[in-house]
Amino acid sequence: MAQVITEGSVPSPEEWSTQIKCIGSGSDESKGCGAILKVTKDDVVLMKWYGTHFKHHYPATQCPRCLKYTYIKELPDTIWKPLLKKGKAIFDGVDDRI
Repeated sequence: MAQVITEGSVPSPEEWSTQIKCIGSGSDESKGCGAILKVTKDDVVLMKWYGTHFKHHYPATQCPRCLKYTYIKELPDTIWKPLLKKGKAIFDGVDDRI
């Protein structure tokens, strides 16, 4: 087993926040507006798209300026797992099924 050199910490969902750039995502051909957004757990939504064989989920947030959704790359499991359990996802318009 690995040895811990420096202790880490996992922020509680209430304390977690990140900054992302609005770039848009999904089937919308236009890009986001480029605004820098501060995102907290209450801003995260579950998105879905359909691949060739099954449905995929990803976390995103909606920009208050341009209303486009942008993918959130790093999300703690303490936020992601409960979001996935809810199961209500917004379809992003991408459908690769045959």
